[in-house]
Formats: sequence, structure tokens, C-alpha cells
Amino acid sequence: MLSAMLIHRAIVRKAFASALVTLGVLGALEAGLTVAGVGWSDLYEGHASTYWQLRSDLDLAAVPHREEGTTFRVETNELGLRDDSIPSGQPWVLALGCSTTFGWGVDAKDSWPEQLEERLGVEVINAGVPGHSSHQGRRFAKELIERKPQVVLLGWGLRDGNQTHLRDADRRDPPWMERLRIMQVLRGSMQAGRSTVKNGKLYRVPPEEFKANVEQVVAWSRAVGATVVALDMTATTAHRTALESLDLPVIRPDISSEERFERDPIHFTAAGNGAIADQVAAVLLPIFSAR
Repeated sequence: MLSAMLIHRAIVRKAFASALVTLGVLGALEAGLTVAGVGWSDLYEGHASTYWQLRSDLDLAAVPHREEGTTFRVETNELGLRDDSIPSGQPWVLALGCSTTFGWGVDAKDSWPEQLEERLGVEVINAGVPGHSSHQGRRFAKELIERKPQVVLLGWGLRDGNQTHLRDADRRDPPWMERLRIMQVLRGSMQAGRSTVKNGKLYRVPPEEFKANVEQVVAWSRAVGATVVALDMTATTAHRTALESLDLPVIRPDISSEERFERDPIHFTAAGNGAIADQVAAVLLPIFSAR
């Protein structure tokens, strides 16, 4: 009996020691991945299914534009915005939206917010986050609006109309263990090359929720004295109708097929971004002239 007890205790001690070693190794790996900035994406922090934003202080020389087989540079400021720091003590414009605002596929100088800045002579801060619907955008916008821009440009809608099996509002953060960087890396390795189902019976953000999200951001903007203008980046008639029912100016960008990428037609070339900048400048110049 005594011998059996001693053997049992030895096994427990070895198991406990092994567990401590395993936890130590995992902790060291997690710390190393955190320091190295490794996770599910070089561009983003957060979680891919619920809420994400661009990493701060990025300097990536060659982000792949897979459809076109090219690359483009991405740099971000301390807030994770594809721009310089937000100015203080002078007028500025806040451009919110998804990848069409961010300028997917082109360098920062060719994105429409940067080209708009040249036309206005007023700082335009590019706060576009690729993949954002109005659901994520609403959460992202509040802190930026509290910095009191003079004009807020709203460019959501494209991703709201994506079909899915689960609405953005119904998605929940995964358990803490799945949020560890090591788990994100392992998941990415296991899923590499697998196709994912993108279509479903639901919109990521139904039209009525899209309208409510935009209305809330408009209310926050007007509360700080900002003028609000929307860019119609919607992809469905229902979302477009919801946007046009709101009490705010709406610009529908007029972009030719030659001003869109050939194999990625939802995004715009440098010329297409310039065409948007021209259309937005025509609306904003009188606003700044009257101030």
C-alpha cells in the first residue's frame, strides 16, 4: 500500500511539473509572439469575426493586393489610422469607412482622403478600416468624433450588404484561449488554403440596422458641431434606400470601369480615388468657404 501511494505521488509530481513546464513554454511563446507583433494578421489587431482595427505605428512596405498580383505600402499613426496624427487647433475632416476609404490597393497618397486634402487645403484624416461595416464603424468612430472634426464623411455600406449566416450584431468574442496569439497562428496554419463560405441568407448588417448605426454617428457628429456628408458606397438597393432616407447630404461616387481595378472591381485605382476626391471637394469647398 505504501509503495503504491509513493508511486502515485511521484506520478502526480511529474504531471504537475510537466504542466508547469508546458505553461512556461506556452507563456514564453505568447510573450515572444506579442513582442514580435505576430497574430492572425500583420495589418490588424482584435478578432477577425467581431471587431478589429489597424495596428498602430505600422510600416509595411509590401501589403499584397492578391487579386491584382501587386503590393502597396501601409503606414499608420499612433491611433492605427492610415495618416498622420490628428491636428489640434485647426480645421480638419474625418473620413470614416471601409477599404474604399482606406484606399485598398493604392499607396496612401493616392487614396481619396489624401487627394481630397490636396484639393481642400484642409487636413483630411483617413480613418477607413478594411472590412468594417457600419456595425464595427460605429464603435470605431465615437472616440475620433470626440476630437471635434469640422466635417465627418461617412463611407460605410459596402460590407453591410455582404451576405452571411450570422449578422455582425450577433457575433461574440471567442473564449480567451482562442484569443491568444499562439492559437491564432495555429488556426491560421490549419486553415491555410481552405475555402470559406461567404454567402448566406442574412446581411452582415440589415438595412434598418445600417440606418440606425449611421443615425447614431450623425448624432454624435452634430453634437460636436460637425457637418456630416455621406458617400454612397452601398451595394444593395435596400441599403441605398435606407441611406437616402436620412437627413444628410449623400454623394454617390460616379466611377467608371476604367477607374476600378480590373480583377478587383469593388476597389478603385489612383484615378478612381481622384474622381471621388473631385466629387467630394465640390461639396465641401463651399462649406469651408462659408466658415
